[in-house]
Amino acid sequence: MNDSHDSRVSGEDCGNGVRVDIGRVSAAVWAETIGAFRDATLYQASAYAETLWDSRQITRVIVRRRNCVVAAAQVRVLKVPLMPAGIAYVGWGPLWRRGCSPDDHSAFDLAIAALHKEFVRKRGLLLRIVPNVEERESAFGPLCATLRRLGFRRAVDLPAYRTFRIGLDSPLSTLRANLDHKWRNQLNRAERNGLEVLEGESQELYRTFLALYDEMLYAWNRRKGRW
Repeated sequence: MNDSHDSRVSGEDCGNGVRVDIGRVSAAVWAETIGAFRDATLYQASAYAETLWDSRQITRVIVRRRNCVVAAAQVRVLKVPLMPAGIAYVGWGPLWRRGCSPDDHSAFDLAIAALHKEFVRKRGLLLRIVPNVEERESAFGPLCATLRRLGFRRAVDLPAYRTFRIGLDSPLSTLRANLDHKWRNQLNRAERNGLEVLEGESQELYRTFLALYDEMLYAWNRRKGRW
């Protein structure tokens, strides 16, 4: 995607100092935009989207309040050929937690309302959102209340995805002791094998990583009887 796509952004003033811009924002502008959010993830990065999807499927939404960006979302739009139907998908978004600022739930509300207005009411698409919501906020928290108010329903048929955050400020011995015993055994075994950790950005290292990854994936699928 190149900067020429900036001309395809449409904006709307929503009152109370709120403005929503929607369109094919350039990768450079998008990178600068999501860099302001501490809840930004790989799945909302331009490189991720442009590697996996056709650039024509990517739409970006930026919400400003009094000229300050308060929320943003990268959306993949899939249309059914020859029919006014399709899906708008937001993975691990919208982004609304800015830098070190306290959480402002109204920014999340503005983002969800903008997404709903654009993709459901205007375009008539099915809007599917996988929000970057912590477990303590789920089910009955204010974020999910916003989603329910706008008619969203939880997909109970899909398995729940969970991830964990571990504080690294504890001593190494404490972090190690808190590992599950199987993980700890594998770590001990790896250390006895004298493994060497390499870090870098070269193409050679990347090719080495891909070879190891393919080998691991092949072994895993054979173990599961898939290959």
